[in-house]
Amino acid sequence: MANAENSFSFSRSGDAGASGKRQIAAFDFDGTLTVRDSLVPFLRRVAGGAGLARACVAEVRALYRDMKGGQREEGKEGVLQRVFRGESVAGVEELAVSFAEERRDLLRPQMLRRVEWHRAQEHELIIISASLHVYLEHVARVLGFDHVIAVELETENGLYTGHMRGPNVRAQEKANRLLAWLDGAEAEIWAYGDSRGDKELLELADHALFVGSARQHEKIGFATANVQQVGKHDL
Repeated sequence: MANAENSFSFSRSGDAGASGKRQIAAFDFDGTLTVRDSLVPFLRRVAGGAGLARACVAEVRALYRDMKGGQREEGKEGVLQRVFRGESVAGVEELAVSFAEERRDLLRPQMLRRVEWHRAQEHELIIISASLHVYLEHVARVLGFDHVIAVELETENGLYTGHMRGPNVRAQEKANRLLAWLDGAEAEIWAYGDSRGDKELLELADHALFVGSARQHEKIGFATANVQQVGKHDL
């Protein structure tokens, strides 16, 4: 791998005091910071393999509609409801802590080097993901990230209802949530993603890297020219 400071034509911009802007490095999680999906393994840990299979079978039509429509809303929420409804918040929290500690095998070493480069520049490190905040907050702690924007679940009387709190954090919602978190502050943004669900986040950034094939990059059709592409095996 090339020297991280010089790779992908990303130049060092200095700290917030020099530029007058906050310096933000925003990373998608599944497929970008990780080598594969993390949500399904966590759902399996909560519900068990058989329980997760039953939930997916029960929501198969909605999952298919989500896949065809590209929204990933109805089926996802249906599965989350079946997995989490009535589960203890404290019990799931224990599972989330152990999951974050034990599943470091999911992490992509090359991207962790990018994280370390940003940390050396004193950039603020953010995970923005459509996966669940309940375990990503602990992953963020393990990796030394500053903040997490992800799907949160409603709770009531110490139990999960299974409903998502707000929209699914993908596509335009990723950009919306990052801007809301910045709350009007000027920022220079680096962003990393690997799918159509990261398009708007990458287009928002001043420096953006799409981690995937040139064919995928072309198919997504980014509206800005600053979204660079690198293959997952070429990092």
